[in-house]
This record gives sequence, C-alpha cells and structure tokens, in this order.
Amino acid sequence: ASHYEESMCGDLDYQAPDRLEDAMSTHLGDRVGLSVLDLGCGTGLSGRKLRSRAKRLHGIDLSAQMVEIARGVGIYDCLETAEITGWLGAAEGLRFDLITACDCLIYFGDLGQVVKPAGRLLNPGGLIILTVERGEVAPYRLTDSGRYAHHPDHIRDLSKTSGLELLAI
Repeated sequence: ASHYEESMCGDLDYQAPDRLEDAMSTHLGDRVGLSVLDLGCGTGLSGRKLRSRAKRLHGIDLSAQMVEIARGVGIYDCLETAEITGWLGAAEGLRFDLITACDCLIYFGDLGQVVKPAGRLLNPGGLIILTVERGEVAPYRLTDSGRYAHHPDHIRDLSKTSGLELLAI
C-alpha cells in the first residue's frame, strides 16, 4: 500500500483515473453535487477525480492499509474496509447518483456479481462507470497476470440483464 501510487503513477503510467474522468465529462457534463460511491477506492487516486462532482463521496476497499492512506488524503466523506460484493449485498437504504469501479474489476470474472447489486443502489438517472481490461475471449478470461480481461459482449449482455442502458464501452 505504501508504494502503490509511486508504482502505478510513476513506473506504470497508470491512466484508469483519467479515463474515468473522461467518461464523467462525456456522460455527466457539468453535473455536480452528486452522491458518489467509489468501489475499490484504494489510496484515493480515482477519488481525487470524483471529489469535485461529489456532495458526498463514499469509498470502499478490501485493504485496510489502502483505506488508511485514502483517509489521509482527506477527500472522502465516508471510508469503509470491506469486500465489494459483501458490502453491496448488505447496503440498505443507500442510494447513489454515480457508482465507479476504477481498476478493481480485474479481480472478478463474472461482473454481474458487482454490477447487478450496484445497479439497485442507483438513483433514477444514475450512472455506473467502470474500467476493465478488454479481452478477446468471451465472456472473460483469467490472464497470465492473474487479472481478468472482459470481452465487450460480456459488458453488453450484463447491461441488458441488469436493466441498465449501456452508454459506451
């Protein structure tokens, strides 16, 4: 956790938060004052891009060490250490205008276990913006790096079965 940002931003030219920001600009325009859920928030790299749009920014991550670093950044209104699918399944009475998952869905094969329960937490007109590694094998494949790559057809099918409108891949 202590070397995550240095490694990602310095050594690996990490672009997922910037892609998240591009998607927000395209699909949210200048909307602000949103209730935002940042799934797999890590150290807050994506949260930094979300803060300007959020009235309330809620972060969830599996790693307690990552959550502590994110807490030190001071941009989240609420941070929790939790496994994503368990947290989504137990979330009662919470509603969000925007739910993001930036570079954490590479640890899930079937994205339905995240997207379907997340969709139930959306306010009318809400958006889910996520990043995945594009795969050539449908629906998804575990790569040699231990990360899942997802075929675009999996995303299309998932949006249909979840009752969500797919705006872009």
